Amino acid sequence: SGVEYFLIDECDVHECGGPYGGSGIDMCGCHHGTIRNSFIHQNGHDGCQMKAGCEDILIWRNRFTL
Repeated sequence: SGVEYFLIDECDVHECGGPYGGSGIDMCGCHHGTIRNSFIHQNGHDGCQMKAGCEDILIWRNRFTL
């Protein structure tokens, strides 16, 4: 929550959120971040979620699957 100036690069994000859903990457009030070159798969409800005033988040060159 509230992270600023972050980089998620070349990560394998999977099986996040538990049996009841959730997000692979869940951001709340985060700013000035980049998520790139990652494989985001087999997560609960969605791959990435931005909420509660997130701003300036760049998501590029990722692969998303169910």
